[in-house]
Amino acid sequence: GTADDTQAYYSSAPGAADYVQMSSTAVAAGGSATWTVDNPAAGMNYSIIAAMSSAELSVLGGTCLVGYPNLIGGTPRVMAGGSFTTNVPALAGDVYTQAVEHSGSSASGATVTGFSNGLVHHF
Repeated sequence: GTADDTQAYYSSAPGAADYVQMSSTAVAAGGSATWTVDNPAAGMNYSIIAAMSSAELSVLGGTCLVGYPNLIGGTPRVMAGGSFTTNVPALAGDVYTQAVEHSGSSASGATVTGFSNGLVHHF
């Protein structure tokens, strides 16, 4: 897993809430990886979601780009300060990640205000 093994992807028809930008360090099985919101807004919270498939679901004025509701890794997981670090388990295939911005302490439909680009990590 190198930085070349991760690519950003975007909605084909972005909504008004598709404004969050997310990046990551290299993501490799057995290593530590960090996902970061590059443009955090003051007073907002962020969570990361992950799935083994991509999607393009128009929802809440933005686009869910991961295979919801088939989430993996106990996601959504809070990105404290807009960042989330974890040890990456042994995985096969592709993993799709996305950040969601929310006004409350957790990412529920009523509190979600923004969506990031997706990142696909190739294993």
